[in-house]
Amino acid sequence: HDRERVYAPEVEAHFEALFPGRKTGVLHEIMSDFVHIDIHVMHPTADQPCWVLYTTGMSDLPMTQPKQVKEDLTRAELYMLLPGDWPLEDLKPDAPAEVCWPIVLMQFLARFPHAYKTWLAYGHTVPNGPDYAPFADDVGFGGVVLNWGGGPLGTLEAQDGQRLLLYGVIPCYKEEIEYKLKYGMDKLDALL
Repeated sequence: HDRERVYAPEVEAHFEALFPGRKTGVLHEIMSDFVHIDIHVMHPTADQPCWVLYTTGMSDLPMTQPKQVKEDLTRAELYMLLPGDWPLEDLKPDAPAEVCWPIVLMQFLARFPHAYKTWLAYGHTVPNGPDYAPFADDVGFGGVVLNWGGGPLGTLEAQDGQRLLLYGVIPCYKEEIEYKLKYGMDKLDALL
């Protein structure tokens, strides 16, 4: 079932303002369970030669935040930057995992807090299974960490007053995630 797309237009306008003049597209989710997650794709430019992927739909429902956290961190969307030579130009439904794993990963992460009645926030790590399995055969990344940059790429104030947090999805190696778990996100962020 599809819920009303509460914040999608505002999130789209926000990313258009942050990354103006880009060719854009949307990978629409066909079937939705908890929330309708779309992945927006912004093409590289000469000045900024990277792909920008971001979600809409994750913030349509609040995440289940622990009661001891007093600040409202219940609404969020995700984004990821990919190298400009990533072969997304002619993405097909049968694209190999080596090409489409970032998209599948972002869809999974955006659904995760709603499916499991939990939350995602700055510094959270999500391993790809207990053994940090690589996302694809030629990829060493076995998990992600969520980063929050603050400023316009960290927060969007919606017209209704709701604050939406924007978290960067950073693919990581097992060793990087273990480093974060041992020393904290600030130390890993400094290294990244």
